[in-house]
Amino acid sequence: MRETMSAEEVIVYLKDLLEDALEETQEALDTGALSEFAKGSRNAYIIILEELKRWEKAEENGLFYDTEEAFPAS
Repeated sequence: MRETMSAEEVIVYLKDLLEDALEETQEALDTGALSEFAKGSRNAYIIILEELKRWEKAEENGLFYDTEEAFPAS
């Protein structure tokens, strides 16, 4: 059974998942080894992170950086 989380915990968890996925694919993106589908997924993750930055507690939960600088789009 899954652990129940507060809305804030879910948002932070999703942020961490997105950042991990973007970090894991960065090297493949840099070397040109990322498929078109994976590039599209990366771009979607970046857009979601940008939207999460609208959350009133975004900065205090680590969403204070320039998303496009930290995770360059394909």
